[in-house]
Amino acid sequence: MPKLDNWSLVGIESPSLHGNVSDSPNFENGEFIRTSYICKAIDGNHVQTYSGSIYELGTVDPLYERMYPNALQRLIESLNKK
Repeated sequence: MPKLDNWSLVGIESPSLHGNVSDSPNFENGEFIRTSYICKAIDGNHVQTYSGSIYELGTVDPLYERMYPNALQRLIESLNKK
């Protein structure tokens, strides 16, 4: 399953993630990508996009985490409210 590290949330109404991907058949390890729109949380640290991709969320971008403390928890909670 692909994993995103150094990730941050981009967009408000149609949010997606930026980050460095690993373990993906479509990208090289460490490649910086932007996901398609996120539609739901799968569990505590996995999200699904509208295209059907599932990502494990690893480390949060340090600057993003400073700006938005508890970024992972906040993201999961906001997706569960939809």
